[in-house]
Amino acid sequence: MEEISNILLQELLLNLEEHKRLHIDVTEKMTKADNAKMYPLDLMGISIAKRSMSLIKGFVEMIKQENLICAIPLLRLQLDNSLRFYAAFLVENPHELASHFIEGEAIRRLTEKNTHKKLTDRLLVERLSEHYPWIVDVYEKTSGYIHLSDYHLFKTLNKVEPDKITAVIGDSDSYISIEEKIKTVNTMVKLTTIVLWLINSWALTKETPNIQDWKEKNGPGTGYKVI
Repeated sequence: MEEISNILLQELLLNLEEHKRLHIDVTEKMTKADNAKMYPLDLMGISIAKRSMSLIKGFVEMIKQENLICAIPLLRLQLDNSLRFYAAFLVENPHELASHFIEGEAIRRLTEKNTHKKLTDRLLVERLSEHYPWIVDVYEKTSGYIHLSDYHLFKTLNKVEPDKITAVIGDSDSYISIEEKIKTVNTMVKLTTIVLWLINSWALTKETPNIQDWKEKNGPGTGYKVI
């Protein structure tokens, strides 16, 4: 059974490696859309694609070295990629938001076009969870790894008995179950898929900006496309 689980883990890691190539494909699609015109949101998309690929590379290495203490925070950073880019889908002027990003300004000062609520992380998680409900749990759990918390304590304890606690001090997490490693890698695969989905959604919108043209070409849809 453990051998099968190890094979599954390796397959998931290979899947992540394949996702790095897909970043190149979708970014090329984005930059070539609309006769290769460049918009502020393209620059934001390019930076997110690059960051995502770098996160994947680091994440894979950390999993191979059995260092989940370093790997799990990278899940939170990958989710951050999606939250920041999805914010552009929620505002009146996405290129204005991208310009704020380019100038180093916090997008949380901007507001959602329908509710006029600030674009806080909590709001972005709530909105993106309408498509992916499971990201709420990922956001809450991975945020616990950014700052020192009880998560780090429990990842140090190997066994807890009524009158005995065994702690493991070292730079690897070899005692963590293969099932948890698989779950962690699978989460990164799913988060990376969201990043690619969002960049591709902008590429499609850029290519067919008129909503009526979009409907005639692709069927029902409003504003930025959810594909």
